[in-house]
Amino acid sequence: MSGQVGWGQARWGDSRCMSFVLELSLMLDTHLIDEVPDKTIDRAVLTYQEKPGPLCPMLEGGLVGCWLSGSGNPENKPNGCVVVRIPRVNWVETAPPPGPVPYSNGRPSVTRISAQEWDVTEPVRWRHQPSAAPLGLSPGFGFVISGGPSLDQLDTTDDTVCVSVLSDIKLNVTYTVPPDEGPFRAPR
Repeated sequence: MSGQVGWGQARWGDSRCMSFVLELSLMLDTHLIDEVPDKTIDRAVLTYQEKPGPLCPMLEGGLVGCWLSGSGNPENKPNGCVVVRIPRVNWVETAPPPGPVPYSNGRPSVTRISAQEWDVTEPVRWRHQPSAAPLGLSPGFGFVISGGPSLDQLDTTDDTVCVSVLSDIKLNVTYTVPPDEGPFRAPR
């Protein structure tokens, strides 16, 4: 299931069996933003294309579709299968602890705009305008795109699978550069 993102759980007959969360850590190249010396980050949106994973190995039935209802039947997932989070460990330079990459709980904030769009203005602003970050808070280390629930939220009481393949991942940043002369007034 390498390269796929999402979550699932399964039963074996009447017994609870397994659950999993798949994630993708991203550190996007933002050197062009850093080359602009004096700027105000107005908005940053992370977008991607999402489609069902091709086949998922489950216990009963072998390989099955990757968007399944709790009864194990194919199901459309109009809101997708993933969430965007901000890692709180530097997974690029040092190996994170075993298991899912630890992420921040709420600060900097990330907000879903639509099924495949996330407002990531706050972490991008904090990272590229250090004075914008509140004292003692970190902008995080890139992004983690992960299955929605955490492992401890999955109870293996059904056969729900929500695993996707992502493509065309983009970070769209809108910023303002102050004029060369006169006082700068940030946009509202």
